[in-house]
Amino acid sequence: MRRIIFTRSAIAMLGAGGLLAGCGTSSHKASAPSPAAVAPQRTDPVSVQFLAPAPGATVGSKVVARVRLSGHGLVQFVLDHGSPRMARGLTITLLHVSPGHHRLTAEVLVSPGAPPEATSAVSFAVRHPPAKASNVVPSPATVTQSTSAVTQSAPPPTPAPMPQPAQPTPPMPAPAAPAPPPVRTAPTPPPVQPQAGGIPQGGGGDGDADNSGGPSDGDGNI
Repeated sequence: MRRIIFTRSAIAMLGAGGLLAGCGTSSHKASAPSPAAVAPQRTDPVSVQFLAPAPGATVGSKVVARVRLSGHGLVQFVLDHGSPRMARGLTITLLHVSPGHHRLTAEVLVSPGAPPEATSAVSFAVRHPPAKASNVVPSPATVTQSTSAVTQSAPPPTPAPMPQPAQPTPPMPAPAAPAPPPVRTAPTPPPVQPQAGGIPQGGGGDGDADNSGGPSDGDGNI
């Protein structure tokens, strides 16, 4: 078996070669760029502002929200303390929002997993829907019971008398003609009794002129 004998000069050369190899590796690691230097730097500011609904507005259960975005990013909306809802653009429609006061927040996302770059919030109210009229038709028994209860509780009001038609005013009677003055009849003079042997007067005898005070007509005092 052959024995290999290293001289001092050979050992020195091997050590120098290892040193040079180590120095080359170190210089390579030091020259690698850092992730911060590779990432692009954003310079434009990001902001978001609500256009609708207006602050303090009262709307229906269908809420249409719209924002204005300055810069670049994706906008998501959060109603009260609910889950985020990603918008298609800068507008979102919320359906069947419960009546009462609410707060809607818009958040701008620039990098995945990073916190929002800008936020904006608006408060509004949803009005209560109008009351609906009941279409339930009560049964005849229910109507009878209700009518009996009303009859027992209070007598029905007396209907007001119907107004009578106005009677035409009768015409005023014509004034009566004044009564004629009473006719006074002259008393009938008493008959003139004939004198003895004379002509009967006062229409007696034969009713001639000599019976009314005239001269005798020669008929024999008749």
